Amino acid sequence: MSKPSPIMVYNLLPKKNCGECKVPTCMAFALKLIEGEAEFEECPYLTEEQKIKLSALISPPIKAVSFGKRKLIVGGERVLYRHELRFFHPTIFSININDSLSEEEIKEKALYIKNFKIERAGEKFLIDSITVTSESGDCEKFRKAVRIIKETSDLPLILYSLNPKVIQAGVDEIADEKPILCSAKIDTLKSFIEISKRYSCPLTLESSDLNELKIMAEKANGLEVLLNPGAPSIKPFNLLSNVIAIRRCGIEFKIKEFSHPILAALNFIAKEAWMEALLASMLIIRYASILILNLMSIENLLPLFILRESVYSNPRVPATVSPGLYEIGKPNENSPVILTTNYALTYYLVTGDLENAGINCYVLIFDSQGMSVLNALAGGLLSSEAIKKLIQESKIEEKVSHRKLVIPGGIAKLKWEIEEATGWEVIVGPEESSGLPSFLKREGLC
Repeated sequence: MSKPSPIMVYNLLPKKNCGECKVPTCMAFALKLIEGEAEFEECPYLTEEQKIKLSALISPPIKAVSFGKRKLIVGGERVLYRHELRFFHPTIFSININDSLSEEEIKEKALYIKNFKIERAGEKFLIDSITVTSESGDCEKFRKAVRIIKETSDLPLILYSLNPKVIQAGVDEIADEKPILCSAKIDTLKSFIEISKRYSCPLTLESSDLNELKIMAEKANGLEVLLNPGAPSIKPFNLLSNVIAIRRCGIEFKIKEFSHPILAALNFIAKEAWMEALLASMLIIRYASILILNLMSIENLLPLFILRESVYSNPRVPATVSPGLYEIGKPNENSPVILTTNYALTYYLVTGDLENAGINCYVLIFDSQGMSVLNALAGGLLSSEAIKKLIQESKIEEKVSHRKLVIPGGIAKLKWEIEEATGWEVIVGPEESSGLPSFLKREGLC
């Protein structure tokens, strides 16, 4: 997709170089606007005419939609392929609760979803949203289910029913929380549009026929819209094909009716857990903004969280931790000092292995610009002088009585240089972090 040049954007800016947008120059601000790293509203001196022109020039081809009191944002994507720029708003996982369950079961399930948390490699994974589905078709049952979930959890809600009267009953309970209304069919579209306008809620349009979906999107012009190109009877891979076609139409061909975020209700389509997980993984990679799931177990959700994290990370910025001195456990003046780089995966593997083994120690994190140990060595970033500077800045010498530094086995050739530059005794450790705890014990360092 062609992007506007920085000069085109710069010519629409005030050219004051005031820095009030937290960027020193207007040209730098123009670059951030093009990359999607800033919003033009951050400039206080833009006229309404300039805002309109900028919006037309730099707005993402896929519209952004927000919902919930916590304001989750979906859409706002600019490219078909991650390597062209990046994907901006990660896929929302919304777990389904049917209104046909007993009140106690609804409350228990909502509480489980609210408190669900997985920690892995320093990241906390939480469920984003709850979908309330009208399985009973009864307005009062649906209203009661929505009320119970609202009182139990503060997560953003999606209300799912094909009957506008049922949706009306549910949205009455949470009108101020901006839920997503899901889903309007061609024959109920008029009623759904009225409800969506009345409560200023995003509206999902549902049809596996893309021509019909296009007609519906045209009629819903002016609303915050999501597209659900599936139906309970659709074959899983036909759903994937529809999703890809919609996103290509929105970004490549700039068809405005398809320039909306995509929602997929996998709880209806996939009959078995393995198929639901398989479909979810495909749609995370291929453009789904919201997935409605029945899956609730850690073993099903953890792989999806990890996949989402990988797809939506910025490919041009390596995962890093802040360089400096870190404490593992409760170290004292006799505890070992271990050196590694600030590549996030290396850091969490090293510290994880040490914590699991109950080792009390200090870990010196070297700024390798997000590179692993061997890559940093090959790139010339790991040097004896840089390590000397890290030791001085971290003030580790004030915390330990010894002068012994354990370095990764991959940089053994720097041992003598580091010793000469720092005056510390350098001990070459194992190449793999899994061998570090036993190595420290064997060498009598802990």
